[in-house]
Formats: sequence, structure tokens, C-alpha cells
Amino acid sequence: MFHFYAKRAIVGALFSSLLLACGSEHAERNWCAVGGRGILVIVDRTTPFTELEQRQIRQSLESIRDGLGAGDRIQISSIENIFANSVTEDVGCYPKCAPGDGNCSGGVELVDQSNFNADLDDAIERVLAVQPEQTSSDVAATIAGASNAFAAEREITELYIFSDMIENSRHMPSERLFALPVEETLTITRENRALPNINGARVHVVGLGRGHQTGRDPITSEQMQRLREFWDAYFTEAAGRPPTYESVITR
Repeated sequence: MFHFYAKRAIVGALFSSLLLACGSEHAERNWCAVGGRGILVIVDRTTPFTELEQRQIRQSLESIRDGLGAGDRIQISSIENIFANSVTEDVGCYPKCAPGDGNCSGGVELVDQSNFNADLDDAIERVLAVQPEQTSSDVAATIAGASNAFAAEREITELYIFSDMIENSRHMPSERLFALPVEETLTITRENRALPNINGARVHVVGLGRGHQTGRDPITSEQMQRLREFWDAYFTEAAGRPPTYESVITR
């Protein structure tokens, strides 16, 4: 699979030459001012990733990056045992000249794209760094908190979540999630302000119910169904539509 670092090694010298060629023409450009989509990526780090899962996440993020347009903003946040411990990587806005912008230099665009890709590489590696397994997983509160913070800067159009989506938090232990009716679990979620307003966003879930954890049995088909019913209802209320469930993001 093509890897971000391979591309950086191949084109590094080229962009160094471009930067020299641009000379005084290159100035700090506010690519966020161009506008564009708001893309929030949330990665669950409460259980260790297998090597396959790490490759799938990297491949998915590469596909997301390859689809970025002028001014698209991307941020990566992590799911931890509590939302307060969530790590956020604000990668910024994608450097691409808007159509018809005669003041935008192609050389500057290419140099800034190289820097953007390097920043995204580094953010991915930090988020995927090996972490000890955590005993709880604050999924809903992280989705709500990260979404609300991001939406203060840019409306969310795409939300990608890499997680088994098994909520196991103080207000919603996994036993309650699987045992209670969906409407009751939603009521508890609302009361704990763990349901965001991301109306219109397209939500993609990668890894629903993943059962790789050492020493743990995979969830049952009934539990998988309950899990899907809860998140369908959660995102229908939050975003106006249920999420799509995928194993990897492709374009």
C-alpha cells in the first residue's frame, strides 16, 4: 500500500527547489479563508489496534486526504477513557487554489500542500501511537464535545469515526447500552449532554463492534444489532440521518 512517508521522501527535493524558486513570492496564506468543507476524524484509542486496523486507518485517511478540496479543514480527535483526556490534532485547511483565483500561485500551493501532508502524517502517527488498553470508553461524549468545538470554527460536513462504538462510560456502562431500550439510552445520553447538533453531516463509522481485543469474546449478533440500533437513532437525531458502516474508507 502506498504510504505517506514514501511520497514525502520522493518529492522532498522537488519541493525544496520549488520553495527556493518561489522566493519572496511565498508568503503565509490563509487557506481557511477560501472556505470549504469541515472534516472531523475521531479515532478510538481505548483498545489497542491490530496491525491490520492501523493499515486500514492509514489507508482511509489517505483516501480522505486525496479527496480534499480548496480550504477543506480537517481535525483529528481521540476517544479516551474520559472526554477530558481526548487529544486533538488540528491539521488545518487544505492548500488548494480556488477556481478563478488569479492571485493564487501554483508554486506556493504545491509547497504548502507538501507541508500540509507532512503535518497530517505526523498527526496520524501521534494518534496511532501505541497506547495501553483503557478500562472505559467515553464515545458519545467525545463525539459531542469534539463536534461542538470543531463546529465553532467550521460547520461539520463529514464525520469519520474509527471505533468499535461500544460505549462504556460513567453515565453509560456497556451493560446498560446492551440491556436498555434504545429510547432510554438516548434519554440518558441527552441528559448527559453527549448528543451533538451536526445536522446535515455525513457520518461514517469504521469498525463497529470490532472484536479483536485479546481475552475478549466478540460481541453477539444481538449485541451488534442493539449497538447499530442505538447509533442509528443517535445520529438520526444529531445529524438527520443514520451513519454508514464501513471497514475502510475508499474513494
